[in-house]
Amino acid sequence: MLVYGFLNLSHFNLLKKLGSGDIGTVYLAELIETKCMFAIKVMDNEFLAKRKKMPRAQTEREILRMLDHPFLPTLYAQFTSNNLSCLVMEFCPGGDLHVLRQKQSDRYFSEEAARCSII
Repeated sequence: MLVYGFLNLSHFNLLKKLGSGDIGTVYLAELIETKCMFAIKVMDNEFLAKRKKMPRAQTEREILRMLDHPFLPTLYAQFTSNNLSCLVMEFCPGGDLHVLRQKQSDRYFSEEAARCSII
């Protein structure tokens, strides 16, 4: 049960790993009480500090917090749990944008595809 709106990892079932990158790993997660699906980016704060990646993680968090665009995932919540920074985002079932870009001819989206979101 959520008390006073606070979240931590115990409120979610991590169902599968969707991908990983330089600063974290993204999981498909289900909010236990609602069965709603989210993407959660999990970043180890100790790892980020050792690798001097904390500013990059903070910048990503700030950018996601500021943006509201239909072509970008929505950031719903952020929290720290057991030295892990977590970003709870909209789950976009279409896959990873980087992987999709790699499948395009010349590895970039045409102007038409970018303008119309036809990919």
